[in-house]
Amino acid sequence: MLIRCLFTATYVVAVYTWPLGLEEGETCDIKSGILWKCRKLSQCSTAITKIRNGTVPQPTICKFEGFEPIVCCEEINSIPLQTITTKKPSITNRLRSVEMCKKYAKYVYQEMESVLLTSDDKEKVDTCAAVEALITNGKNTEPREYPHMALLGYGSSPKSARWLCGGSLISERYVITAAHCTMPGTRWGSVRWVRLGEYNTGTTNDDLNGDAKTTDYEVEQIINHPQSRPPMLYHDVALLKLNKIVAFNAFIRPLCLHDGGNLLNKNAIATGWGHTELGGKSSKILQKVSLNILNNEACQSTFSTTGNAPKQIPKGIIKDYMLCAGDLITAKDTCQGDSGGPLQVRLQEPYCMYSLIGITSFGKLCGGNTPAIYTRISYYTPWIENIVWN
Repeated sequence: MLIRCLFTATYVVAVYTWPLGLEEGETCDIKSGILWKCRKLSQCSTAITKIRNGTVPQPTICKFEGFEPIVCCEEINSIPLQTITTKKPSITNRLRSVEMCKKYAKYVYQEMESVLLTSDDKEKVDTCAAVEALITNGKNTEPREYPHMALLGYGSSPKSARWLCGGSLISERYVITAAHCTMPGTRWGSVRWVRLGEYNTGTTNDDLNGDAKTTDYEVEQIINHPQSRPPMLYHDVALLKLNKIVAFNAFIRPLCLHDGGNLLNKNAIATGWGHTELGGKSSKILQKVSLNILNNEACQSTFSTTGNAPKQIPKGIIKDYMLCAGDLITAKDTCQGDSGGPLQVRLQEPYCMYSLIGITSFGKLCGGNTPAIYTRISYYTPWIENIVWN
């Protein structure tokens, strides 16, 4: 946690929160239809008044420029915006999501030279590797089965990086993950690398034998949701902008965004390279497990009395933007190391595409008959689209 004291001629501020990572002038919040933007503290009279009066909560920090904080400041003269709800994406947003989903589905087919020497036409080859069979326990995935999977690396170079979180490719430049995965909470610093096309982290031979096509990208920009307030786990979602355009192929292509609709009692699939059991080692091969979408009351009771979770979710489980999933009978859930990875459902249309319904946020134990909490994607669709496809 960042603890930083700021001294000026008129006020003293102690900051006990992580900065949002937003630049000066960027929108950091919307309250009662009024835009709040990142401004220098010296230029934000409302923030200065709060600090002088000791008003709680204190201004939210966007970033620092030297010792001067850039704070989330109410735009006093701004015109109130029309109320926009993110609980149910608008029709425009839904159409945009569907449009991009169909576009990315085309990359299931790879163009190859025709075997007929007299033909100039290219043959389209189906590269789909999705498996239809129900997953009864956590197991190895197949190569190319989840081409949107991403690994997040921490360190000075991809070669020396520690790969500690998961993510999902959602466009040519953006990966989505959990906001808590972007915090510099380890000795390896903030997330700096994204690896796509990976399958078996224990060998480089999977590239040689055709099981993978790993490519590393540097993170150009980290965009946490403006309402994310670590260590709280509400709005636990972030976008990572990559340093260059991603070339799609049989091993690397985006998944779709879920646009709402009832998910209760449906089966979903969680994927990651996390621990296969409590206290066990991380898996080298990408794992998958089938989970049930549960009533939020199942998670509410799980996280209401013990552990650290109540401190991180003091308002309990908020069903509008949090999902509860697990299997209370066979003790399946996502384990440590899967943070930021996807919870997805297989789509009937478009062919061979998955829809991202949740981001792995937190749980109590690996297995142990306890469900886990996921960030509900449909709530954040407008925010995602405004950044990724604006």
